[in-house]
Amino acid sequence: MTQAENAAYLSNFSPEERMYFTRLPMWQIAFWALGVWGSVAGSLLLLLRSRWALAAFIVSLLGLVITTLVSLFQPAPESLTGLVNWVMTGVVWAILIALIWYSRRAMARGWIA
Repeated sequence: MTQAENAAYLSNFSPEERMYFTRLPMWQIAFWALGVWGSVAGSLLLLLRSRWALAAFIVSLLGLVITTLVSLFQPAPESLTGLVNWVMTGVVWAILIALIWYSRRAMARGWIA
């Protein structure tokens, strides 16, 4: 919703937060999109029992690595850098690693082809 600049959604953010989200560089948005849509694709492919699920999750991992590194070094509003945000990032990492592990295991056992 931040990338679509949805006014109703952005009204929940402070002016500083809105400026942060609407001024992200295109390369950063691209890696964010790889992370999000790679996981969506991987999940759908996993449901379809496709071996390409693992590749999609690896693409998602690339996006997550870059966006996490950027968030470590890029100045952001204080409200976006608190403990809750880092816990959520940790949860995303844990879920993605579990999906990669499960996909590899499913391939090794012949559950997906």
